[in-house]
Amino acid sequence: MASEKVTVTIPAEVLGPARESAGGNLSAYVARALRAQLVHEAMDTLAEDMEANPGFRLAHDEWLADMQAEQTAIGDDRSGGPAA
Repeated sequence: MASEKVTVTIPAEVLGPARESAGGNLSAYVARALRAQLVHEAMDTLAEDMEANPGFRLAHDEWLADMQAEQTAIGDDRSGGPAA
């Protein structure tokens, strides 16, 4: 997976605990957090679409399973388990 170097500004009260939790790899920690946020937003969008159109769920069960697998992969990354 290709990576890009970016500069971000993070409040000190967030950065300190994040560095401690990162176990020495802040980049991987931030990447997991961003990936988790993207999955969360995608699942929120799906929930809104399903509420607006009850038939929508049947057409997107595979996509939902993929998002759940992605959440599992995020958890595996955090615990040092196999990555997806």
